[in-house]
Amino acid sequence: MKRQDIALLIGLSHRHVDNLVLDGMPRQKSGRSWEYGAEAVAWYYQRRVAALEERASGPTLAEARVRKELAQAERIELELAALRGDLISGADHQSELNRTYDWLRATLQAFPGRWAPHCVGLRRVVDAQRVIEDGIGEVLGVLSAGGPHEEEGDADPDTPERARARTPRRRRGARTATGAAT
Repeated sequence: MKRQDIALLIGLSHRHVDNLVLDGMPRQKSGRSWEYGAEAVAWYYQRRVAALEERASGPTLAEARVRKELAQAERIELELAALRGDLISGADHQSELNRTYDWLRATLQAFPGRWAPHCVGLRRVVDAQRVIEDGIGEVLGVLSAGGPHEEEGDADPDTPERARARTPRRRRGARTATGAAT
């Protein structure tokens, strides 16, 4: 039988029959055309039965209920962890990260103005490098300690005590702005 005959017999379009041939439907060459025999019909129905059996072997209702219960339990555990403070929301994390980046940006922008006066009058590059390394060490120390977080109850991060604690100490023998040695 020809392509249109098998298509009519099985109830498919001509294009669908062509697609089935690409998937392996058997056919024989007969002159200039192709003939589809009983083995093509048997192949098609075996394929349909296999697809139905595969669908039927999917998850059972009991398995689906178990998955649902597990998903609900996991959701409840996550909510409980969030209530305990073991989890933070993505928005809170992003807010804290933005706060740290803002502090780092402000510190880096203030770095030249804050540390340049300590380099005035230094005659050797090595001395200026040490002063700059002290400043970088201070910034890295704050970052290593977990970031620029104020302690509980500390509303003003720039109190005079904290400003003095952040002021770098001059090294012995370093020159001041007037050129005098300390």
